[in-house]
Amino acid sequence: MNSELQHERWQRLWTALGAPPAPERFEQLCTLYAEPGRHYHNATHILACLQGFDELRDLAEAPLQVELAIWYHDAIYDPSRQDNEARSADLAGEVLACAGLDHCRQAVIDLIMATDHRQPASTHDQRLLVDIDLSILGADASAYRTYTEAVRREYGRFPDALYRPGRAAVLKKFLERPVIFTTEPGRARWEAPARRNIEAEIRELEA
Repeated sequence: MNSELQHERWQRLWTALGAPPAPERFEQLCTLYAEPGRHYHNATHILACLQGFDELRDLAEAPLQVELAIWYHDAIYDPSRQDNEARSADLAGEVLACAGLDHCRQAVIDLIMATDHRQPASTHDQRLLVDIDLSILGADASAYRTYTEAVRREYGRFPDALYRPGRAAVLKKFLERPVIFTTEPGRARWEAPARRNIEAEIRELEA
């Protein structure tokens, strides 16, 4: 896991922030993202988000804060709970406070909270992060299938009779939005394929 969650990149980020954290903070993240049952919300997802961020980094107003939020936004994940983002944000806030980075603590917390996708993002950087987090929705058909299968495994404790309508309801909320992706690059890259993927998944769920 240490090789997968890139330690060198982690160190560069904290050096740029001006307060490298204790080494155990990286190990803590590695352990969290390697928890059993994390078939999608794992290190692979974080690295995919970091890669997407690298392509859009120049658009960020506070790129270091966005990058740190990416690392922590799924740190705490339990499919049976509704407060994963809040708990992840709390962890990030604790780490930032311990590192003496109070000046950016609230911004990172707010960025992470935006990834709960329940309310529209309120700042440019939040919109950028949310688009990156949702970019899997606009992946090619094969990658999208892999994603949906991984999410289903994460919710393996729930029978199809509960999972299918619940998942379909979540997906329909995305389709009801005027746009899923709220940055111009996000819409250009992912909006059309995301709607196709979501519509196809809903048909399958309701078949």
